[in-house]
Amino acid sequence: MKVVAMITDMLKEKTAEEKLLNYIRLTLLVSALCLLANVFNRTKHWYVSTDEGLSEDASKRDFCAMALNQMIQKKLSKKVITDGLYELVVADNYKNMLFDEGDKVSSVFSADEACKVLVKTKDGIRSFDLSLEEGDEAEFHYQIQKIRENELYEKEN
Repeated sequence: MKVVAMITDMLKEKTAEEKLLNYIRLTLLVSALCLLANVFNRTKHWYVSTDEGLSEDASKRDFCAMALNQMIQKKLSKKVITDGLYELVVADNYKNMLFDEGDKVSSVFSADEACKVLVKTKDGIRSFDLSLEEGDEAEFHYQIQKIRENELYEKEN
């Protein structure tokens, strides 16, 4: 009888080990499937809409600051500005923009289809109005279509 009891105890231990091994195998299989699903996930990404609290003005201001910084650094991307205006801005190594190396964007204000950008220079402040074209075909949703520098100081005669 003792032999039968020992064999029964050994079978119970082996059965418990088998169950544990099966649970481990199942867990590894499910984890591998989840990892593969994440790697091969080709679904469209969704972003928070402006109705849910994000401000369109913030992205517009960031875009305008980025574009003017690119002009100051003389590294303007064709993606942020219309083709005809791009040619005018970069002509003769940005000659018409008259930016120096130490100039930097200090403030950006946005309106419906425009931004006002203040640039701090060694001689004072310069102000630029950027007219924007908005559309899904533009890589950054906006494109600059017109740049106008504002006279902040009256010139003495």
